[in-house]
Order: sequence, then structure tokens, then C-alpha cells
Amino acid sequence: MKRQRIKIKLHRVVYWLLPLACIIGLSHGWAGEVDSSTTGSSQESSGELYTSFLARAQKALNADDFPLAVELADKALTHQPGGMKVRWIKGVALLGLKRYHEAVEQMQIVVASQPENKKLADYVAKVRKMAAEQAPVRPK
Repeated sequence: MKRQRIKIKLHRVVYWLLPLACIIGLSHGWAGEVDSSTTGSSQESSGELYTSFLARAQKALNADDFPLAVELADKALTHQPGGMKVRWIKGVALLGLKRYHEAVEQMQIVVASQPENKKLADYVAKVRKMAAEQAPVRPK
């Protein structure tokens, strides 16, 4: 019974955070973030790869394929380490995988990039609370 409640609660949280990511992302211009300080064809292809991996990670997340979403987000981050939307997507996917502590790490990076966004900070605080309720992380 308790496991079912946790699953339902997690499902609600994941779908509650996903629209938030889209709203925040669109309002802050995160889609297709590419470092404009560099030029050249290799950077253009890197930017295109980032955008492609970002879109595929979003689709995987929408399909509840959390492992694939994390994998694609990691690939996107190799091309654009400062990509905040992809970090948020990775955080939500990690949340879906019940890897709460890792989700908090990714989401906290996004919050640090937008300290004025109190709504975002409140969401991450709720995820942090979920992480605290989870069993302690064992050192590797």
C-alpha cells in the first residue's frame, strides 16, 4: 500500500515538474542554447548536436523513458555544459528513476543560474525533501 502511494506521488511530481521546465525554459530562452562567443563549423555542428540531443531527451522524458532521457541529456551536456534546460530534463528523469539525490544536484545547478526565480527554488526544495526521505546515499 505504501509503495503504491509513493509511486503515485512520484508520478504526480514528475508530471508536475515537466511543464514547469517547459514554461521556465521558454521564458528564459533555454531552447537551443549555444555558446555564441565561439564560431566555426565545428561549433555549429556541436550546437546542432546539442539541440538534437536536447529534443530527443525531451521526447524520451515525455515517453517516461527515464534511462534514455538521462543518457541523451548527458550527451547534450558534452556539447553544451551550460545547458540549463537539459540539466532540468536530466534532473526530472533522475527523479523518475528515484535517484533523488542526483536529481537535486542537477536541479540545484539550474536554481543557482536563476537565483531570482523563487518558484523554481521552491520546487527544488520539495525534491530535496523527497531526497531526505529516501535512504541515505552510500559512499562509492
